[in-house]
Amino acid sequence: SSYGRSTVQLMKFILDYLRAKKKLDRTTLVVHNDLPNNEWTRLFQLLNTDSSYFAVASGRSFYEPCLPMKSLTLGYSAASLHHLSRKPCVI
Repeated sequence: SSYGRSTVQLMKFILDYLRAKKKLDRTTLVVHNDLPNNEWTRLFQLLNTDSSYFAVASGRSFYEPCLPMKSLTLGYSAASLHHLSRKPCVI
C-alpha cells in the first residue's frame, strides 16, 4: 500500500467497475498490505476521508500469507518484482 494514494484510487476504480458491471453486489472489505514499518498514517488519513469501501491494514511481508487460506475473492499486487530477493507468497 505504500502511502496509499495510488492504491486507494485503484481500489475505488476496480470496485466502481465491478459495481457498474453488476459483478459486485455486496459489501467489500479491502485488505491493504505492506511492511510493518510502513508509514501507515497517510493511508489511514485517506481511508478516513472516503467511505466508498471498508478497509483494514495488514503489516506483513508479502513473502508470507496475510489472509487465511481460501478467504480471498480477488487479489491485486503492485509489487515491484525487480526489487524482490525471492518469489513472494502466491495470492
